[in-house]
Amino acid sequence: MADFADLIVQFFRIDPTVAGKYASAGPIYQIFFLLFLPSLFVILFIWILTSRGPIAIHKGFKMLVSIAIYAFLILMPMQSQTSFYNWFVVLSEFWIFLLIILGVFYMVWARGGTKGGYAVQSGGQASSRGFFETLGGGMVNRLKRDVTHETGDMEKMATAMLDAMEKMLQDYRGAGQGTNRDNLIRAWADMYSRATATLQEYRKMLEVGGGITMGRGKYDQLMKRLQHVSSQWDHLKK
Repeated sequence: MADFADLIVQFFRIDPTVAGKYASAGPIYQIFFLLFLPSLFVILFIWILTSRGPIAIHKGFKMLVSIAIYAFLILMPMQSQTSFYNWFVVLSEFWIFLLIILGVFYMVWARGGTKGGYAVQSGGQASSRGFFETLGGGMVNRLKRDVTHETGDMEKMATAMLDAMEKMLQDYRGAGQGTNRDNLIRAWADMYSRATATLQEYRKMLEVGGGITMGRGKYDQLMKRLQHVSSQWDHLKK
């Protein structure tokens, strides 16, 4: 087993300093922290990269690209003669640690909102909420949206709508009585509805499961901006 652990270090070009952290813990720990956990992290990373676009359409092509990326991360040497896989060894420990912390937090939250962390379904039967599945899946989906820029695109769309609403507010102040103001009023109602729906969708994109959101500071700023411009509009129409 010890020889196998050495082969892992050599094959994956792991920094001896990083591998040395687990040397005294025994071969089982070495295999887990140097092979299983980083490989799981790499597979998750590749799955996120290949889950959208033309690559995701054809399963065979997706598998081929996934294998190529995995091989590249292992075989491509860096300046220190280690591979990119070495970074996944370092990061995977923090990734799983963060997942466990969030999982425990979600379990406590779920127990506070349901009976012992169970939800009652329509047939009167209780089923486990599966907090690890829900939270883990939510985190993966959130990371996937960030990698594919879906979250950023939705944020830009909401910002553009608020810019348009502020411009409409200025135009309404300068418009005279009659058709111009009537058109602006109709356009404002439509834009307000669209902006509200976009911000709701943006908030959902920030969720990682169970109503828990991460990085919602920008969302709060956009909501305050929407409330402010809406208040100005209502005051102006009086």
